[in-house]
Amino acid sequence: MRNTFADGKYDFGKSEGDTVTATHKEKEFDAYYFVSDGKDSSEKTQELLSEYYHVTGNPVLLPEYAFYEGHLNAYNRDSWSDTEGGKGWTIKGNEPYTSAGTTKYESGMSTGYKPKDGMNIESLNGTKPTVGIENYPKVEAPYKYSARQVIDDYFTYDMPMDIFSQMTDMVRDTVRTDMARQAALIMKEKALRNDWRQ
Repeated sequence: MRNTFADGKYDFGKSEGDTVTATHKEKEFDAYYFVSDGKDSSEKTQELLSEYYHVTGNPVLLPEYAFYEGHLNAYNRDSWSDTEGGKGWTIKGNEPYTSAGTTKYESGMSTGYKPKDGMNIESLNGTKPTVGIENYPKVEAPYKYSARQVIDDYFTYDMPMDIFSQMTDMVRDTVRTDMARQAALIMKEKALRNDWRQ
């Protein structure tokens, strides 16, 4: 893993078989190597992540609704209900974790899904579609099931859109500080032992 903010390119064996190449537009080389002798891909992945987390610290576990931000790219395929559906999403907002929260139910979640008459469909801004309307029978597109409402909720619940980049920057800064301290301690120990061969 390269430790850099510079633009780069990664090639995982596409150009040269089993060779992984990482190039970045900078003259400094700062990298971490994580290796595994795991028996299978699952074991190797677990070992590599364990080593990575040893360096960076364990990731923060966000509430379930925080992971739903990635869905903003597909607000045109599912239907929603306050009473029934395929997958229930309970949102507690600023309420205590012990509260019941509010549950919305999502149906669809797959390519080719077509809502039925009377359903509430999701949308970007709370407006019905104007093209491809043959796929949308007598449906409504309430604002509360729109991508815009999800963004409003993030701000209402004090979770700005850039919280993920803020957390990444915080972890990166912490790792750099800890590594600098560790390097200083190693250099101090070597100086005390007068041993610079390692």
